[in-house]
Amino acid sequence: MSLSQMLQLLRRNVSSSRSKNVDILNVASQIAREMNGIKFTACKNGRDNTAMAVTLQQVWINIGENAVAIVPLFRCVKYVIF
Repeated sequence: MSLSQMLQLLRRNVSSSRSKNVDILNVASQIAREMNGIKFTACKNGRDNTAMAVTLQQVWINIGENAVAIVPLFRCVKYVIF
């Protein structure tokens, strides 16, 4: 997916009426990586959302850079978190 397509997807997700749209975090993370940028997550309680963002980032890095299959990786992450 091109950068412009990802930006359009981000705009659609931001303007959607969906409550707690986690796709925003996912797409923004992909855009930052595509632009060789950095991403940080700050949330009101400083714990839950940040932990989810870090876990999501770790999953995408393992899928993209280490060619790890997505299903076994999610099982592993789920086991570690829960």
